Amino acid sequence: MNFVQLLKRRKKYLWYCLIAVLLSFLFFDAFRSFFTFALTIRGQECFPYKLWLIRKGIIPERGQYAAFKNRKVDGKLTWVKVVSGLKGDWIRVERVTEEDRRKAPELFKLYVDETGKELSVQAFVFLHSGNPQDGSEVFEAFEKDTRGKNLAIIEEGKIPKGKYFVSSPAVRSYDSRYWGLIDESDIIGKAYPIF
Repeated sequence: MNFVQLLKRRKKYLWYCLIAVLLSFLFFDAFRSFFTFALTIRGQECFPYKLWLIRKGIIPERGQYAAFKNRKVDGKLTWVKVVSGLKGDWIRVERVTEEDRRKAPELFKLYVDETGKELSVQAFVFLHSGNPQDGSEVFEAFEKDTRGKNLAIIEEGKIPKGKYFVSSPAVRSYDSRYWGLIDESDIIGKAYPIF
C-alpha cells in the first residue's frame, strides 16, 4: 500500500485531526483574549503564591488582587498587589522625627527575618477609607530598602477617580506607599492565585 492509498483510507481520521487542531487553536486564542498568567519572581514574594491567573479587563474591588504594569518602576513586569485604596479614600503621612527616635528608638526599627536586616521606619502611611465602617489601615514606610537604597514616600491627599492604592501584607512590600498610586489604565485585570 502506498502513501496515497493510506491517505485515502485514513481520510476520515485526518479530517477529525484537522478539526481537533483547529478547535484547539480557536479555544486557546479565545482563552488568551480573556486570560493570562503571571509568575512570582523568586525573592520578590509578597504573597504565598507562585502562579496567578489574570482575568483581563476586570477592575478589582477593595481587598481583591490587581495585576498591573508599573510604569513608575519598570513598565514591563506584571505586578500583583491587593487593592487597598479607592477613589475618595484619604492618604495621610506621619513622618518619624528625630525627637521620636530619641524617645523610643525601638519603635522605629524593624528586624526583617527573611533578609536578616534591621530597617528604620521613616513614616507611617495611614489609608482612611471613604466608608467609616471600613476603618483605616496603617503601613510602615522604611527609609531604605534591603539593598540600602533610599525610598521615596507617597504624597498625602485624597485618591482621585481612576487611581488606586495597592499594597501587600508583607512587611517589606514595595508598593504604593513608596511609588504612589497606580492608574486604572495600567491595570491588566483581576488576579486569582493558583498555587
